[in-house]
Amino acid sequence: MSIYSRNSVPARFRVTALIAAALAILPGGSAVLINVRPVAAASSGGFEAADFGGTWNWMFNEKAFATMTLVRNGDHFSGSISNSSIDLDGDGKIASATAVPGTAEIVKTSLEGETLHIVSKDGDETTEWVVTLKTPQLAEVRVGGPGVAANFPPIRAEKAK
Repeated sequence: MSIYSRNSVPARFRVTALIAAALAILPGGSAVLINVRPVAAASSGGFEAADFGGTWNWMFNEKAFATMTLVRNGDHFSGSISNSSIDLDGDGKIASATAVPGTAEIVKTSLEGETLHIVSKDGDETTEWVVTLKTPQLAEVRVGGPGVAANFPPIRAEKAK
């Protein structure tokens, strides 16, 4: 379900609603309002759902250690995330991040503005991820879900060219 704030509703839809409201209050006038949603809804940052699609390299110390592939299927995404091992230091910062064999399938997604919530599954293990676009070429990835430290640092993700 998407909820649009006044600022995120495209101007053409706001104008249509204003015209319909004006017709409804004129003598003898009537109007029917239709719930209209654009197919590729723009987020408050000006990003579209399509901006999430593609291959993203997860970076640590300027080197890719994992790859996330997102394929748009209507209002959802499918794809995969290559497995990795991430170690934190005593201050909660990423100390190391390395690739490990295998991939996790993306089994569920939901889009809220410029944030894509992802559930990946590798065997019996599921992991929740939160991907926030900063630009169409740059995102932050956080581990989500219960049991994850609130201060788990974001992972820099760069869209492959």
